Amino acid sequence: MKNTLFPWYVKLVIGISFALFACASVAIDLVNSYLYGLMTAPAMGYLAMLIALGIVFLAFAREMGAPRYLAILQVACMVATMYCAWQYYVVSAKKNDMVASNVHEVYKTADEQKKLALETLKRIKEHGDVEDLGKLAVIADANLADAVTNVTKFCKSKRISDDCLTAKSAKTLAEDAVTTAHTKLSDSKDWHAAKATLAEMSATQKQGDVVTHEVDAYAIVGALIFVQLFASLMGFATRWIMEALADRPKKIKAKPKSSVPPTDGGTQMPANDNVVQIAVARWLEQRTVKTGGAMLQGGEARKSYERFTNTKISAAQFKAALLTLLDADTLQVKNSGYTIKGLSLKALATPKQKPAKKSAVG
Repeated sequence: MKNTLFPWYVKLVIGISFALFACASVAIDLVNSYLYGLMTAPAMGYLAMLIALGIVFLAFAREMGAPRYLAILQVACMVATMYCAWQYYVVSAKKNDMVASNVHEVYKTADEQKKLALETLKRIKEHGDVEDLGKLAVIADANLADAVTNVTKFCKSKRISDDCLTAKSAKTLAEDAVTTAHTKLSDSKDWHAAKATLAEMSATQKQGDVVTHEVDAYAIVGALIFVQLFASLMGFATRWIMEALADRPKKIKAKPKSSVPPTDGGTQMPANDNVVQIAVARWLEQRTVKTGGAMLQGGEARKSYERFTNTKISAAQFKAALLTLLDADTLQVKNSGYTIKGLSLKALATPKQKPAKKSAVG
């Protein structure tokens, strides 16, 4: 049904807008189909892209006069395209959810290790170089070994001698030195390890935490339905653009008016009434003169007009032109014809004759 509510340029704008909506929707379908092919197999992606293109082509074909049962095939293409897009979105959402869960666990673990590292750094007030403390621990271990050897050497008898007491005191001091050296070494190692862990976990946390979101199936289905409906607007766009172009006003070049009646190549065709009136008015102006009491015969006037314009005109057409240009009482109709009252033909100018030359004879 042709729409006559809007002017042609408004319909053209609406049709182009519909076409742009359809092209954008098809572009979305093509991207979804391509991503679906990457997820499954390239051949499936290319097939899905062809099906998506079929939506707009079938809509266009129906408006161009294709059989109406193609609407069934168009609906089938829309359903297949929606299924491919649905599969891509659902599978992608599941993968994204797994990745988000892993990132969240890493972030959470890093936060816990960071707290432990901070507690370690707060607990250890003194720390030194691990290599230097390691050397001191080795020396302390060596002193303890010497002290144990001296105790064994001087405390063999049941009688406790001064040397035995001195060896035991040296052993106790050596054991305290070993404990202190190894404690400092262990604290230093823990402090440096905690500092490294803190820096590593801080870098890990800079990547940010990801919160998982549930997939809204209804929103996805609704969006896909609207995309397919917009893609099918190509049919409406075709109709509105064709109607707008058909309703567009066409420029017609006006042909110049000519006082010479048209011909068919030999026989003179009847002239247009307006052209005849213009020519008769010019004839009245240039070939007649108003004279009181004069009567100009209609036939004579017509012959004068034909000589003036060098054309042929019917008596009825010439009379009709006179009735249009002159007053009603000027044209007097008689049984044998008609006369024009108060008009007479101008006398044609004759060339002046030169005086004859006098003869020299006589």
